[in-house]
Amino acid sequence: MSCRSERVPVTPDANEPGKLPSADELSAHSTAALLCYLAVSELAAVVLHDTPSTDAQLVESARIWLARHALDAGWLERVTFARKARRIAKRFVVGQTWSAAQLQPSNLFLDATTTNPADPVVAQVWRACTDADAVN
Repeated sequence: MSCRSERVPVTPDANEPGKLPSADELSAHSTAALLCYLAVSELAAVVLHDTPSTDAQLVESARIWLARHALDAGWLERVTFARKARRIAKRFVVGQTWSAAQLQPSNLFLDATTTNPADPVVAQVWRACTDADAVN
């Protein structure tokens, strides 16, 4: 009997129709993509509106992102993702001099739940989200 240490693919299991992968089954890439989406959203909210998102808004954004990507996570996992993303965003708010024009949603996002990897701000946040400390 062997133990697999790999994460389960992020696509629904064909043996269990309708079952979505749980938060502990998310791949490192999906986790980083969710954190990046939440962190970029939070960064834009703080810079453009001078007000951070509420915890409830970030948790709901995580739920929506997960649903659009056929993934699932419980409330506590979504809270954890939201808190990690807020910490990542705070790193970028302090000492950064981005203009409101640089943080326009049309630059940062390709669609409602996909960050734009070609944007320099998103690229910096993505690197922070893929850092081992960020996703643990």
